[in-house]
Parts: sequence; C-alpha cells; structure tokens
Amino acid sequence: MDETTAMLMAEKDIWLSTQPFVSEGDMPPMAGQSRINLLQVIAGTNNAYALAKEHKIKTAFGTDLLFSSTNAENQGLMLAHLARWYDNADALKMATSVNGQLLALSGPRNPYEGKLGLSKRVHLPICW
Repeated sequence: MDETTAMLMAEKDIWLSTQPFVSEGDMPPMAGQSRINLLQVIAGTNNAYALAKEHKIKTAFGTDLLFSSTNAENQGLMLAHLARWYDNADALKMATSVNGQLLALSGPRNPYEGKLGLSKRVHLPICW
C-alpha cells in the first residue's frame, strides 16, 4: 500500500483486511517465485499497518489459515504479530467486534442473528 492508496481507502471508507506477515517463519518454507512474493509481502506489511493507523482506515484481522490443525496454530501467531502496531486490547477488538462489523456488511447473506463480535455476559451463581 502506498500513501495515495491509503488516503483513497480512508476517503471512501474502504476496509483493510490483511495478514500481518513479519517473517519467513510465518509460512512453510517456500522457493522460487513463491518465496520472492512472500518476501515482498513481508517487506510491505509494516508500511500497510502504519498507513492504516495514520489514515484511520477500518482494519479487520484477516487470515486464510483455515481448515488445518497445523495452520490453525499460526492464527494465534498472526494475532500476536499485531502487537507491533496495536496494543493487546485493540488487537483483540480488531479480531472480534471490528471483524463483526465487517461481516455484518454482508447484509442478507449474513447467517448470524444479532450483533457480531460481542460477548454475552453470563451470570453464574456464586457457590461457597
């Protein structure tokens, strides 16, 4: 992302949903063009998040590390990487209520009732 793109995204209220790749260790070993592409993504990650914060772009926690027990472990790592740009509370908010706001934009295709990304408070009796 460059400055012009970030300004346009902010002006048009466009969401950013990306993964915080910060090292080659975030992915299985790659070679050839795949490795070259990954290195470009890693090089641009800091810039993308810095511009998103500077321009107050709505930013969701995105991931495509799904449907695999091995890759599922990496989701927590990706969430932890957000600490480079956000405090812990903001990172968790991004992955829950902010993502809920983005998913709610799916309108009639939204399969969930009520507001997404909110925890329900449960009142349990205290037993001594």
